[in-house]
This record gives sequence, structure tokens and C-alpha cells, in this order.
Amino acid sequence: MNTEDEIKPINDQQYLKEKQYKTPDNLQARINLHVKFGILELGCGPADLWRENRDRLPEGMYALLGDLSIGMVKRARQELAGLPELVYICTDAQYVPAPDGYFDMVTANHMLYHVPDIDRALQEIKRVLKPGGRLLAAINGEQHMRELSDLIRGYFPEYVGARDQARRFSLENATAQLTPFFDKVEVRLYEENLLVTELQPLLDYIYSLWSIFEQHDQSWAEGLEQTVREVFGAKGQFFITKSQGIVSGVKPRDDF
Repeated sequence: MNTEDEIKPINDQQYLKEKQYKTPDNLQARINLHVKFGILELGCGPADLWRENRDRLPEGMYALLGDLSIGMVKRARQELAGLPELVYICTDAQYVPAPDGYFDMVTANHMLYHVPDIDRALQEIKRVLKPGGRLLAAINGEQHMRELSDLIRGYFPEYVGARDQARRFSLENATAQLTPFFDKVEVRLYEENLLVTELQPLLDYIYSLWSIFEQHDQSWAEGLEQTVREVFGAKGQFFITKSQGIVSGVKPRDDF
């Protein structure tokens, strides 16, 4: 830079427009210094994780929050209004609109079992990670919420619940699915169970399971609800096993 450029004032609009900011390169160089840690979250939902931890986000962090549902993306933006380091996008995990090697970390919170082509999603996640970048995916196990599944199957034998999810991507098979794409694959268990002491949240959860209601009328739902009420009323509570954890993998450093 010559002497004339060095003494130009920061409010000289002609200088700013024609030299300093004629292209985005100078500004981008300064932005890059401050962007220390880039995260992509796939399946961000209503962004509960970010909302609950918004006061703990490190300075200089950049995050792209994506979800297949535009409704979820809109809700996430509303919940996290005022956090300029977060960007929101409606996207499919199988086709991420980001450059190669862009993110330090990708997170997927209980969503990869929904993806039609899981291998395609894992390849895409690997592509957008920097060498040495990490995937963190929250997943369920085969025994997750088995008591509730058994209760529903007693009334609706076709219901598969968490077993169907587990066949696609679970604590038991995630390592085998990640190994072709990532190094240092590791599963960490989250050991916790659930004791439900209020009936209505249990009913609300059951009603949210679209697969057991889409083929039945209202009278069928009322019959299931009566069964749940009887089981719950016998003890005034309902115990549910939770089988959850996180699987992680690192993109090989020699993978450019």
C-alpha cells in the first residue's frame, strides 16, 4: 500500500468505494481473522440447543443453522433474534449449499435417521468439513423408549417406533456407517431414563406420532387414549427407558 492510501481517512467515500472496498477482498480478509470457529447444524428445528446456550457462544464463532422445514427455520430465526453470528437456511442434508472444507464442525441432532440417503448425507457432511473437522450426531439406540413402544404396540401391533429409526442409524450401527467416511469414530452414551408423572405430556407425545394415527379414525385414537389412561392410572406414573448418545467422527486431514 502506498503512502497516499495509508493516510486516506475512513470516511473518504470515494477512496472507500474505488479502492478499499472496490472488491470484497479486503473486508473478507478481516472477517476471516475473526471467524475462528464455523459450525453447521443440520436439522436445527426450533433451535432449542442454541437458545438454551446463547450466553455461552464463543466470540468470533460463525454458525449456519439449517433445516428441511421452512417453518422450523422461521421459528429458529425468531427464537434467536439478535444473534448476528447465526445465519439460517432451508436445506437438505443430502445437498448442502456450502463450499468444500468450509466448516470446523457439523452437528446433526436426532435427524440423520430421517434422511433418505444417509451415505449421501455423510459424504456431503464430510465435503463441507475442513480437514480435521468433526461431525457430532445425536442418535437413539434400539431400546430407546421401549416401554412406550410396547404399550402402543399392544393396541396397534404395526407400530415400530424407535426400532425403525434404529435400523437406519443408531447407537448400535452408527460406527459402521461413519467409518467409511471419517476417522476416529467414537460413540458416547448418555445414560438417563424418564419417569413420567403427568398423564397429559405422555398423551401429547403419543398424539405427535403421525404413523400410528394416519390410518385410523377418531374413535380408534380415543380407545388408545383410554388404554394409556388405565396403564398410567394403575401407578400414577410411567417409566420409560432412554437409550441415547452421540457419535462423532473426524474428517481425515489428508482429505482435501
